[in-house]
Amino acid sequence: MEISKIDINGIDTDSLEFQNALQLIQYTHQSIFLTGKAGTGKSTFLKYVCATTKKKYVVLAPTGVAAVNAGGVTIHSFFKMPFRPILPDDEDLRGSKIYDFLKYPKDKQKLIEKTELIIVDEVSMVRADMIDFMDKVLRVFSKNMREPFGGKQMLFIGDIFQLEPVVTADPMEQLFADAEAGDAEALRELADKYHNGEELNNEPDEARKWYEKAGDAGYAVAYLWLGDSYYYGEGENRDYEKAFEYYSKGADAGNTDSMLMLGTLHSTGRGVGQDYTKATEWYWKAADAGNSLGLRYLVNYYIYGWGVDKDPGKALELLDRYSESGNDDVSGLYGNYYYTLKD
Repeated sequence: MEISKIDINGIDTDSLEFQNALQLIQYTHQSIFLTGKAGTGKSTFLKYVCATTKKKYVVLAPTGVAAVNAGGVTIHSFFKMPFRPILPDDEDLRGSKIYDFLKYPKDKQKLIEKTELIIVDEVSMVRADMIDFMDKVLRVFSKNMREPFGGKQMLFIGDIFQLEPVVTADPMEQLFADAEAGDAEALRELADKYHNGEELNNEPDEARKWYEKAGDAGYAVAYLWLGDSYYYGEGENRDYEKAFEYYSKGADAGNTDSMLMLGTLHSTGRGVGQDYTKATEWYWKAADAGNSLGLRYLVNYYIYGWGVDKDPGKALELLDRYSESGNDDVSGLYGNYYYTLKD
């Protein structure tokens, strides 16, 4: 469900309580706890805010089901929060260790830094240690240690008399529940556990099942793993046609490594007819999308005329771009040929 596309015309916005809460969201940075009994309009207010706010926002919830109902993701998924109680002096969150523990990619760090409004639905189900974890992470990655939640505006929604905090003796139980509800991060984590044999037996077929669900839920890298599992024969005999199918899904979802593998399949004729022109197209797509290995592969194509006209000048240009991308192995890869082109 995409909250931004709901019909807001039928929503009654005239009540004083609705307007007061809305103005706090629109015109201040003050955090809010919005509560009320079932049927009083909490979910309606959430949807209205998401459809009308000009602020950069995310919607979070404590469980997969609640996240789906709110049109968001789980708290564990967004923050990569561990499925265990988190003590105030947790060793993993001390000082610089928090960066190594969470391993946020640059796009996630940028997202946290730029987000202005964080909406937490069904907050009565959120444990106190989870709130503390969010506060800690937001302070660190917003580069604002002075203000609560790193200066973000928090909108907590829920009825504390309706649903109790989620407490489970088995974190895996919660992971399975969130995965079954369709949470992409939970699906990925569950697949990884089956794949790596961490806390669960190493079962390639189970890993494949959960990676497929993760891919369908929007986790593009899952398709790369599925393609690799068939390309390299993990879990069963190699199946290049299946590999092609999943690499294609990964490429369509924007995964650049999947684009590279499609180039390799077209180049070698595995799972698809050999076609150097098609291979060149996929390497270019990967390169244009920021994967410098696409540049490296294209160099040979312009040197030897595979799928393109021989063009030493183009090869040199690509070598320079590859080097400028932070790769310092140009001379080792191409030896004197690089310097001959330079001369």
